[in-house]
Amino acid sequence: MKKFCVRTYDICEVSPGPHLNMIIGANGTGKSSIVCAICLGLAGKPAFMGRADKDKVGEFAKLSKIELLEATEKSIGPPEMHRYHCELKNFREKEKQLETSCKEKTEYLEKMVQRNERYKQDVERFYERKRHLDLIEMLEAKRPWVEYENVRQEYEEVKLARDRVKEEVRKLKEGQIPMTRRIEEIERQRHNLEALIKEKATDIKETSQKCKQKQDVIERKDKHIEELQQALTVKQNEEQDRQRRISNTRKMIEDLQNELKTTENCENLQPQIDAITNDLRRVQDEKALCEGEIIDKRRERETLEKEKKNVDDHIVRFDNLMNQKEDKLRQRYRDTYDAVLWLRSNRDKFKQRVCEPIMLTINMKDNKNAKYIENHIPSNDLRAFVFESQEDMEVFLKEDKDKGNSCTQQHCTEEEEEEDEEEEEESFMASREMIPERKNQEKESDDALTVNEETSEESNQMEEFDLSRAEKDLHSEGSENTDPVSSGSDCHQTAESMGSTSSKTGEILSESSMENDDDTKEGPDEPMEQD
Repeated sequence: MKKFCVRTYDICEVSPGPHLNMIIGANGTGKSSIVCAICLGLAGKPAFMGRADKDKVGEFAKLSKIELLEATEKSIGPPEMHRYHCELKNFREKEKQLETSCKEKTEYLEKMVQRNERYKQDVERFYERKRHLDLIEMLEAKRPWVEYENVRQEYEEVKLARDRVKEEVRKLKEGQIPMTRRIEEIERQRHNLEALIKEKATDIKETSQKCKQKQDVIERKDKHIEELQQALTVKQNEEQDRQRRISNTRKMIEDLQNELKTTENCENLQPQIDAITNDLRRVQDEKALCEGEIIDKRRERETLEKEKKNVDDHIVRFDNLMNQKEDKLRQRYRDTYDAVLWLRSNRDKFKQRVCEPIMLTINMKDNKNAKYIENHIPSNDLRAFVFESQEDMEVFLKEDKDKGNSCTQQHCTEEEEEEDEEEEEESFMASREMIPERKNQEKESDDALTVNEETSEESNQMEEFDLSRAEKDLHSEGSENTDPVSSGSDCHQTAESMGSTSSKTGEILSESSMENDDDTKEGPDEPMEQD
């Protein structure tokens, strides 16, 4: 074993044997270095032997004189020496305490002697005061007799005055008898009037309630009237649109009839008119089917909208209730509330489903039944989290331990539970059951709305396309036929065909709302009657 750059020697080589027991050498020759090297060679640490950088020697040098003496006694003296030294120190402390106590008692004795000297004068003054008090007591004993005599004389005078006043009171009472009777009669009238006022007040209250009910009915009727007025305005606008379409259709019919009169050969137009008529009938049938489907879809849409509104209202109430429950949970159990928030924001860390505390997930249809659940389920179980996997529970507990929360170790005393029982009933168990298929209903309502919109757009496009095609066919046929006009019967037959064609065209152009289908179907017949 070689060592380099030791204190005394530059290089030191040691060959220890199996019986190495002691290393002897002068200061600074490297005895401790050899021992540390042996320890390091055996995969140990110098601190195990208390030789890390010679801390013991440094600490021994830093000791005070008293501590150095005690350390020397412990190291080189017999075992009894340190014990005797400690006893000597204790005896010296007791001696100091006794000297201090003796000095204090001596001073106390001197103070008592001085106080006794002062008390002598106080004793003399006490005896003098006692003599004066005896004199005062004697005078006080004589005082009542003097006072009695004075009071007796005053009593005689007051007695005479009392007799005079009694006589005056008797005379006044005799004069006030009529007034007293009048006052009693007025009091009876007052009581009767008060009873009558109470009855009238009750009647007024009942009448005011009836007036309020009537006012509510009037307000509802006014609201209904306003709705009817709005509906009437809509109907009037629709009627104006229908009349405008009817007038446009009439103008179109007149134009077509004028064009038909100018045509020379009407026989060649009859097959085309029949084809167009058949096409219009087919389109009209398709339109009727589409309108029926649109009406059904609209009714279905209204039903779904009502259901959606009910579900939305229920969701709003449920959200408000959940917010109230979460507020109560945050106020009473802050750590549990923080754990719930962390769980909601870190769902991806868990492999399986984790259930929130029971008090947030259970909803009672009837609030009266909430107390039975609270009585059967302990408070700690109401705030417990449920895990389907052991690994998920360990992850949650580890996170809870890292954050220093105590949501899993909270305990509530029985007194606190009894005090807060009513508050928990109103806050945590006052909910309704949520409809589980609300998302599907919302999706179905949205799909129904989309179907209605697409159906209405397709029907409008189909009507516009058929109308434009009919007009083009009529104009093309009118321009091609340049032969002389046929006989009156043929022209009359052609006019009737054109009348039917114009009626079909009027039906296509009459695009009113879905609620006025009957008005729309009756619209094209009016120009035919006028024609």
